[in-house]
Amino acid sequence: MSPMQRVLRALEKRGVDLQAARAVEVFGGTGIFHTLDYASRVARLEVWEIDPKHDATLKSNLPQAVVRITDAYAQVKETALRSDRRR
Repeated sequence: MSPMQRVLRALEKRGVDLQAARAVEVFGGTGIFHTLDYASRVARLEVWEIDPKHDATLKSNLPQAVVRITDAYAQVKETALRSDRRR
């Protein structure tokens, strides 16, 4: 069992409804590591990856995910700014 699978099992034991969860993978790479362990178990998955050469591979490996080719650091800052403006 992978470390991510252990985390998922622990969350389920604590009553977390993974099927209702929304997840962001901020450094997607090709999507073949731990992301595959939870991709089909969450309600929504968004994957951020800076390198455009991984776009097609990510979409192939994680067809249910929304893939964004973006700088994760800049995206987090932008998301935080939008969040602050709503308060």
